[in-house]
Amino acid sequence: MRVDRQQRPWLIGCSLALLLATACWWQARSNPLDLLTGGSAWGLCFGIAAAACMLIAIALTLRKKLSTWPLGKARHWMAGHVWLGVLTLPLVLFHGDFEFGGTLTRWLMALFFVSWASGVFGLALQHWLPRMMTEQIARETIYEQIDHVVDLLRAEARALVEKHCGPLDAPDGPRTGTAPLRDFYVAQVQPYLAAARPKKSPFDQRSTAPMQRAHLKRLVSAELHDAVDDLFDVCDERRQIEQQRRLHHWLHGWLFVHVPVSWAVVAMTFWHALRALHYT
Repeated sequence: MRVDRQQRPWLIGCSLALLLATACWWQARSNPLDLLTGGSAWGLCFGIAAAACMLIAIALTLRKKLSTWPLGKARHWMAGHVWLGVLTLPLVLFHGDFEFGGTLTRWLMALFFVSWASGVFGLALQHWLPRMMTEQIARETIYEQIDHVVDLLRAEARALVEKHCGPLDAPDGPRTGTAPLRDFYVAQVQPYLAAARPKKSPFDQRSTAPMQRAHLKRLVSAELHDAVDDLFDVCDERRQIEQQRRLHHWLHGWLFVHVPVSWAVVAMTFWHALRALHYT
């Protein structure tokens, strides 16, 4: 989800709620007759509000499971997940007056901070990475089809070289004057287009690719210059595809931390509340 003008009502509403909660917290801790703790009246109010925000935020997962139900637009649920998740942090801190209590509470707070920080990190990625992908990846493809597209690029490059140089496995070698193109393909292009290509390659450096292209053109006749350009275009498309793959992993990888930790926080919050009621 991107933070844009459509989020202004949520921003204003959560800002007002934060100001109100801060005023209440300041008033509660200023009262010498009633110590602000997690079990005090104000502490319970902050705790219940924080738990409610958590439940509404975690309900996004259930909304995705019930996508066909008339439960409102998904973007509204996502906005609520983000802004109420952000608001949960000060409410949790106000709940215990910035004290973390015993061992269970400390573990709960540690998991909560991981969940909250990973969520903010994911929000930042979702805000910036799509724009980066649009600006830097001109040949973006559907992620699920990346491997298939790479196979097509590999076949295209091989067909291009064999068209000008002859079959790669020909016993009499390449055609006259095409050896530099064939050798460059075998040594550089073929490994780069392989399914498990080297982690580092000159093709990944946009600054060195033009120099490689110019050098290869000097080694072959003018009739092969278009073939050289086509070969480098194939490699550039592979470079963009790999960049898209890396950005996609960043864009979605944080969920492997955020989602299970968030569910652990919800479970431990209920256990924390039950223990608090038991000792009240």
